[in-house]
Amino acid sequence: MNYLRYLKGDKEIEMTLLVNNVPQNTAYEQECKRNGYPVIYSGYTAWTGCPGICSFVNWLKSQYYIYREIRRCKPDIIHSHITSNLPFVTIPALLSGVKVRVHTLHSDPDVFSQPIVLWARFAFRLLNVYPICVTQGQAQKAVERYGIKQYSIIRNGIDIKRFANIDRNTVRQELGFAADTTIIGCVGRFDKIKNHSFLLHLFAEYRKENDNAILMLVGEGPERENIKKLAADLGIADKLLFTGVRNDVERLYYTMDIFMLTSFHESSSIVTVEAQMAGVKCVIADSIPADAVVTNSVNRIALNAPLSTWIAAMKDELPYDKPQGKLEDFSFKTTIQTLKQTYKTLLKQQK
Repeated sequence: MNYLRYLKGDKEIEMTLLVNNVPQNTAYEQECKRNGYPVIYSGYTAWTGCPGICSFVNWLKSQYYIYREIRRCKPDIIHSHITSNLPFVTIPALLSGVKVRVHTLHSDPDVFSQPIVLWARFAFRLLNVYPICVTQGQAQKAVERYGIKQYSIIRNGIDIKRFANIDRNTVRQELGFAADTTIIGCVGRFDKIKNHSFLLHLFAEYRKENDNAILMLVGEGPERENIKKLAADLGIADKLLFTGVRNDVERLYYTMDIFMLTSFHESSSIVTVEAQMAGVKCVIADSIPADAVVTNSVNRIALNAPLSTWIAAMKDELPYDKPQGKLEDFSFKTTIQTLKQTYKTLLKQQK
């Protein structure tokens, strides 16, 4: 979405998004329609016939639909995303005849099963798919697990302009928060890897010392109902705010007193950088890459640390981690410049 937003009308690159599905009328799709972003749908829908062969048939069917649209578009570059998608896009990209094939690794290489790892090795080492990593730590793991020999680091960018002219008090009043309420926020899909259950236990413990705190959870996902049930079991259901998916998340950061992320794994954690962009103190797991620490307001805590250590960080009683970079490193302007240069270099190598 950020590429589509930033590259609309660009004189050097025309980027079209291929969605391997049919329209779902999501918030992103609505934004694309409003702004005229170039999006095409393959029309793929899953077959639900014989259970024993469904997965294999749908794998083949999916690849055919992707191949058909690539042939119709005739792009100079194919840029795919998310390592678990490689089994679906690698062969269609190869058969299409498009010589410049790029893939961004958005996830921690350690989380994938051996079949996905083998696909990644196949794509990067034998089919000349060029890997892009989002942090140095992720790149080091990719070198070890996927056997890549060259790569670029292109960070997930932030549109800094979206964080301008936001008034904390105004947004808090819109959401009905009292001035003295402590808002603890988390932005992330409700998925087991995000470890929301641990966050809820931390919040329940924190409320023993600050009963005027609210936990705001931004996002959607399959674990949402389980998290609601856990909140009820912990007796904190009335202190949780589920916002759903928002297209104005940058405004929500400004309501927060503490941003927290307790994921088991993260490859980049752009949300942690966004929270710092809004000036929010961050208490995050040490599974979050150190690259995401770009201000003097972050505590990275081990997931197996005592709850008392986490609570101390939330109460601002621990020294902050040393920044590993600058906020400007994540500017989407920088990201686009690096992306363009990578494309140009790869295209030149094919001539």
